[in-house]
Amino acid sequence: TSCHPHGAIPVHFEVCLCSSSSSLGEGWSCEKIYDDEPSSWQDNGLECADATLEFTFSKDIYFQFLTYENIEDSKSFKRNFKPRDILITSEEEGFSIEYELENQNTSSQWIDLNTSSSVITIQILSAYPGEEVNGAEPFLECSIQEITFYGRG
Repeated sequence: TSCHPHGAIPVHFEVCLCSSSSSLGEGWSCEKIYDDEPSSWQDNGLECADATLEFTFSKDIYFQFLTYENIEDSKSFKRNFKPRDILITSEEEGFSIEYELENQNTSSQWIDLNTSSSVITIQILSAYPGEEVNGAEPFLECSIQEITFYGRG
């Protein structure tokens, strides 16, 4: 995967490296968050508790905003835990944003950032619980389908 921007301004920046405090396994690693596929990151059955995701880029970037997407598949969306309150930080001193995500999977959620950094960290502070679907027990895994970062290099 290259770390070069593509598209019009504001530019979509590719993540070079990511790490997560936990993942269900290789098929649900944090790389799934930025693969433009309906795959997802899932924690290891921790219900989003104390989850942290760190995204590293090839250079300092002025991040204007990010878009966030919950799992598209409606059964999986209902059964999995989903982040609710998140804390976003960067390497820029004093920068932090607390944001309450919506419990929906019908559209992307836009979060203004306006920070310069080569690393963005997202901590999950609280979660929407998974629900039973047609008698199937809820999943204990926290899930995120896609996060896309936009800005100027």
